[in-house]
This record gives sequence, C-alpha cells and structure tokens, in this order.
Amino acid sequence: MKFILVRHGETLFNRLGLTQGWCDSPLTEKGIEQVRVTRDHLADIPIDEAYSSTSERACDTAEILLSGRGLTVRREKRLKEINFGYFEGSTNSMCISFITTPSTTCAWGSATGGLAARTARTSCGGRWNFWSRF
Repeated sequence: MKFILVRHGETLFNRLGLTQGWCDSPLTEKGIEQVRVTRDHLADIPIDEAYSSTSERACDTAEILLSGRGLTVRREKRLKEINFGYFEGSTNSMCISFITTPSTTCAWGSATGGLAARTARTSCGGRWNFWSRF
C-alpha cells in the first residue's frame, strides 16, 4: 500500500500572510494552477481511494486532482487542520510575535500577551495540541 499526500494549492489567506486552520479561504488562480500541475505529474500513477479534509481548500484541491479518474473524494473531518482559535485570520507575523514576546509586553501593543495566550490555550477545552509545542 502506498500513500500520496498532497497539500492544497495557494489560498487567499496564504497570499495575504494570514493564519488559517479551521478558518477557510478559497484557492487562488495560482493555487488552482499549482493543483493542475500536480494532477498532471500524478497522471500515470494509479489511485484507488482518495480522502480529504472537509475544508473548502482541501476539497477543491482533491476534486481538481481527481478530475477524469472517476473517483469520489471521501471527506473526513478527522483530517481537518488544527484550530488556531484566537489567531485565526491574524497575520502570521502577529502570531509569531505574540508567542515569542515575553508576557509583560507584546510587539503589537498588548500588555497582556501571556494572559491572552493562557486564555487562548484554555478556551478551547483542550481539544487541540497547538500550544504544547511551545
């Protein structure tokens, strides 16, 4: 058994440098073209089954990749990307600044960086493991 893992093409949030997890944004024209190029590279490789996250960007990617193959994409909620909670839709640099700045100050003006980080970490009811990496 072989697995082929493919990441979605460029999205609007990717282009704008915004954090997306459960927040969704559509593929850009560049992203659609990236997926088409990937589809062409995989044209001679047999694919028996296909699974995708339920996010729009992943489903659109899978549908483009599988066009002409007669396969149905199985949408699986358990493949959904991590939820970044408070940081969804924020700039990537803001998220990094918030995480790496000491709790007494924050590079983008808040004096409660540490408290806000603890609040964001606990407000999800422990459903995600993002903070355990820091």
